[in-house]
Amino acid sequence: MMWLVIAGAAAAGAFFARKKGGRGVDMAQYAAVWGICAALASLVVVVFVSRLLN
Repeated sequence: MMWLVIAGAAAAGAFFARKKGGRGVDMAQYAAVWGICAALASLVVVVFVSRLLN
């Protein structure tokens, strides 16, 4: 589940980078940043839900 979110964020990052007319390096940086943000967000959600259930 988390990997799907990260992959989606990376695809979104690549899409936004391409829309800005960036080169390959910019696209990779955007994908990495969006992937890290998605991983942190999903981690927060998982921790919150697990605390809620306990």
